[in-house]
Amino acid sequence: MISDRTLPIEAFLADLARQDIKLWLDGEKLRCSGPEELLTDGFNAGLKARKQEIISFLQRTQAQASAVTITPAERSGSLPLSFAQQRLWFLNQMQPDSAVYNLPMAIEVEGFLDVAAFTQSLNHIVRRHEVLRTRFITADGEPTQVVEASAPITLDPIDLQGTADLETEVKQAAIAAAQKPFDLSQDSLLRVTLLRLEESRSVVLFTLHHIVADGWSMEILIQELGAGYRAALMGQTASLPDLPVQYADFSVWQRQWLQRENLSRCRRREPKSCPNRIGLGRLQQISHNLAH
Repeated sequence: MISDRTLPIEAFLADLARQDIKLWLDGEKLRCSGPEELLTDGFNAGLKARKQEIISFLQRTQAQASAVTITPAERSGSLPLSFAQQRLWFLNQMQPDSAVYNLPMAIEVEGFLDVAAFTQSLNHIVRRHEVLRTRFITADGEPTQVVEASAPITLDPIDLQGTADLETEVKQAAIAAAQKPFDLSQDSLLRVTLLRLEESRSVVLFTLHHIVADGWSMEILIQELGAGYRAALMGQTASLPDLPVQYADFSVWQRQWLQRENLSRCRRREPKSCPNRIGLGRLQQISHNLAH
């Protein structure tokens, strides 16, 4: 589909978004990121052919961005997945025992780690970010998000003090944590393992599924965790800015935006063929997008 020059630019970019391919402007330059297996020579050639058209569209949308407001969505009904989440969900359905989309991270803590304060700060972050207490289930054949009201994390430190080959033990624990698959419909998609190496030295292993996090959001997690831990040590709660919206609100907005664009384009160009309902979450459509 990348080489289809007849496809309207809105539909073209929406198809890339469904495949977790991101395009953005860096000054006057067009930047791109996405799954490595999709960024082929053929993809790059097709992208180059429409480069100026894409840049012009992104410049127009940036100019309009100040008028776009994402508002909190109703939580009474089902919540859709974003296009990026939907692609990852579909891949997980094909390989449920795979850990390829796990995001592991390890931090070493020098000095005594207060487990109670650390757990308190960790759970504060989970309460703060809905996506960290979200499961992904199938309802009426469609993937949907379920945000849990509460999903507390408990830590049971693994004591490695006095271990002969400490480096090997830590490496094995890190590999085991990173390679353990998630059940998207049942599991908490943030796992934390605390390794106590010495009285004043610890390693914390984090594993998240890519459906709820990326590299940028993991940086935010560490920053907020540090702020929360320092506050908890003083018997306080970290003073973090309120979150006006959650990721699920973006998912709802993204679907509504594309639906409006599809209907508007349809009425302008093909009014007789306009469907009464544009289905954006059909598994068959995802399969088609991944295969072409």
